[in-house]
Amino acid sequence: MKQNGDINIRLATADDLTQIVSYTHAIHQQEDDQSIPTHTNFLSNLEKWIKEELKNPLSLILIAEIVNKQGNKAIGFIGSTTLINDNGFLDNPTKGVINFLWVEKEHRRKNIATQLVSMIEDCFKKNAINVIECSFTKKNQLAETFWASEGYQIQSVIARKILPHD
Repeated sequence: MKQNGDINIRLATADDLTQIVSYTHAIHQQEDDQSIPTHTNFLSNLEKWIKEELKNPLSLILIAEIVNKQGNKAIGFIGSTTLINDNGFLDNPTKGVINFLWVEKEHRRKNIATQLVSMIEDCFKKNAINVIECSFTKKNQLAETFWASEGYQIQSVIARKILPHD
């Protein structure tokens, strides 16, 4: 799809499922504040969901990999989808959503995440989608700093209250 030096960015396939689940689980572990209990089958449900996202024509998942003599090795990924909210309120009822973005720690600060975001943004532009959203937890300052550097502005805040069980 795109190669920049020793980094290749390509469309994810079913063969990438295990790696994507691993990366998505790492995102969950980094952002989980334990305020909402996870399902006992969290990992298998995560795998099932990602498997469906890989087949979903409205979703796009890209893999960043390092290219060397030993072969290609995944070092990060981005996953997005298109949502349609045709309630008649908006001129363009579609929006892009970046569901997840991950680059392994030793490969961060090398512009890889920016390249992944840029490719997703280009795909949205080509499909006349001009609004893109992403979310991250309040405690993830790294994400807040990164998204701000990419031109994303905080537009809404989610408030949560956990009700006790009776």
